[in-house]
Amino acid sequence: MESKKLELQVGEIDKDENCVLVWGRADSVSAKSNFLLSTNPDLDKYNLRFYNNKPNGSILNILFFRNCIPALTILVRKDTLLNIGGFKQSHGLPLVDLPTLFELSLKGNFIFIQDVLGVWNHYSEQVTKPIHSKCMKDSISLKRFLYKK
Repeated sequence: MESKKLELQVGEIDKDENCVLVWGRADSVSAKSNFLLSTNPDLDKYNLRFYNNKPNGSILNILFFRNCIPALTILVRKDTLLNIGGFKQSHGLPLVDLPTLFELSLKGNFIFIQDVLGVWNHYSEQVTKPIHSKCMKDSISLKRFLYKK
């Protein structure tokens, strides 16, 4: 499926003018051993009902607790991304995916594709590994700010 990822996602986003983002599942693999660690997100019925973000903002029921959207599977509608001012970075977070997802979730629905669209290789030297606790703390700050908003 990975080889047809973009074709599949563009086809889906073109079908729905209210869709601002298309995403899917990703395998997480240990780069050292090539061992499959997990496939995310889960397809349990409780969470699955939020994955298409209908109504707008409903995926926040998950995103406030954990980021279920693998960044390597995301396709964003360009005009929506430009309308929100591009990728967001806030509250000291050294990443843009979570703040941007929060903002996009309020702008339109998402389309979730249940297929695995990519493979995430996990390395012990990844940029966010040594600052994981800082990322968690800063993401809590961002979530509190958005919750109050």
